Amino acid sequence: MPYPRHKDEQRIVKAYKSGTPVAGILDTFSIGTSTLYRILARQDPPVPLRGPPQDTLTVMDPADGSFALVDKTPSTLVLRAEQIIHAYQSGMLVADILRKWHINTKTLYHIVPPGRYSGTTRTTPRVNL
Repeated sequence: MPYPRHKDEQRIVKAYKSGTPVAGILDTFSIGTSTLYRILARQDPPVPLRGPPQDTLTVMDPADGSFALVDKTPSTLVLRAEQIIHAYQSGMLVADILRKWHINTKTLYHIVPPGRYSGTTRTTPRVNL
């Protein structure tokens, strides 16, 4: 069964196309993220999604600390992972890592599983029952 159309669908599409932040659209129209992207996908033609092209990665230039988009290759994937691990080890906030490297939490914890690289040597105590 198809999803019902939202009464403000055209206004939502117009706001997205004009560059309104996704969080602002979600709050303004009281919709969820999946509803927004479902509305965008069912337009004719579908609305192109914002963000970097799928065949690029964001990496940091070690010379000046700036970020740039580069082509996705095996070596740039390794470089990005090393940079993210280093940032995580050095105590950078998770929110900053996600924003700077344009990744989501799932990707971050795939690269740096929780509890690894945290610099802690503390272990979970054994409990005898």
